[in-house]
Amino acid sequence: MLNTQINYHIEKYEKQFIKLKKKYKNKKIILYGASLYFQAIQKHYDLSELNIIAIADKKFSNPNVDTDVGFKKISPLEIANLKPDIVLLTVYDDFDIEKYIQEELFKQTKKFKYKNFFEKSLKDKIQIAMENII
Repeated sequence: MLNTQINYHIEKYEKQFIKLKKKYKNKKIILYGASLYFQAIQKHYDLSELNIIAIADKKFSNPNVDTDVGFKKISPLEIANLKPDIVLLTVYDDFDIEKYIQEELFKQTKKFKYKNFFEKSLKDKIQIAMENII
C-alpha cells in the first residue's frame, strides 16, 4: 500500500518540485527522513538541483548505520549546528516527525525552519491519519 501511495505522490507533485527548486535555489537545505518516501523522491526527482547539505534521520544517531543515501548523514541533533535555511521533511507520515521536532528536538537544540518537501492535500492528510488509526 505504501508503494502505491508513493507512486501517486510522485506523479501528483511534479509541479510542486519545480516550485521548490525555484524557491530554495542557492539556499542551504537539510532533508529530514531517509525512509522509503525519501528513496522514492530521490529516485524520481533530480535532487542535485537543490543545495542539499545533509540528510538527518534518527537512525543516523548510531554511527554504525551503513546506509548510503548520497548525502552527508547527520543525527537530528546536528541540524541546528549546520544552520540550514530550511529543513525539508522527506517522510510520508509527517505528523510524528513534526511532533518529535516540536516536543523533543527543539528542547535540546536551537529552533530551525522546516516544512514538508511536498505539501499534502487535505484528502492526503485524512488518508494518512486513517492509516495510522487502522
